[in-house]
Amino acid sequence: MFHNNKPIFASGVVLKANMLEIASMYPRHMMDIMYSKYSDGILSGVEISVEDRSTIRLSKGIMKLQGNIYYMEEDKCIKVQPNIDTQYLKIRVKEKEMQADMERFETEYVIDTQMAEENEFEICRFVLNEGAILRTDYTDLRDYATMHNTINILETKYSAIGKSTVNPKFLLEFGRQMYSCNLTNVDDVVFVTECLKEENIKREIIEKYIWKRLGEGNREYSNQEIYRKLIEILDIVKRGEVGGGMQGRMQPRRLLVD
Repeated sequence: MFHNNKPIFASGVVLKANMLEIASMYPRHMMDIMYSKYSDGILSGVEISVEDRSTIRLSKGIMKLQGNIYYMEEDKCIKVQPNIDTQYLKIRVKEKEMQADMERFETEYVIDTQMAEENEFEICRFVLNEGAILRTDYTDLRDYATMHNTINILETKYSAIGKSTVNPKFLLEFGRQMYSCNLTNVDDVVFVTECLKEENIKREIIEKYIWKRLGEGNREYSNQEIYRKLIEILDIVKRGEVGGGMQGRMQPRRLLVD
């Protein structure tokens, strides 16, 4: 049944092997239980920045890959070279290494011109021209699709309950641009509020918002399709149009006084 064994580390208490085992395994057990229903993808951190024109820095973070939790406890800097072809920065899962006292699950980073394979996870993609400066400062939502000399994060998978979801960074940008408009649709208000939290949003929530907002039938969307649909919704709102989904529109209330 449920239990919570807390070892007591105090003066006069004999240190035993099982006390150290409980203390060392508790965080791992907690993480495994908390994220057991989550998909593969980035759980936290692993944010991208650029230094010295063409050096990518990945911040420390946590990922779930092939059902296992992986930790990166320090930032990682990766030097990239110009190439006229699209380059992919990926995390490759190495074969499990069995040792006498533990199982080792390790990864390595890879940069090449091939899309991610089954044992690889895409962090970003880009085309770096000779003499150009790689950038991560996006001007607006449309700029996230730029490939040349710009870090493209649209295909990065983030961990969420059930299926992987999209990068919360471009959802935040969508939320900011939508918030600057005169929102009259309750679905917009609710979804934008979620986007502004900058958290991993379930893919199902994003898809249902798109279905309802654009009046489309139930279907699954790729990361690229979600991105394009959000731009379509943003354009509709900026033009002051209602869009395909009428049912979420907030109606003004009329007070009758006798």
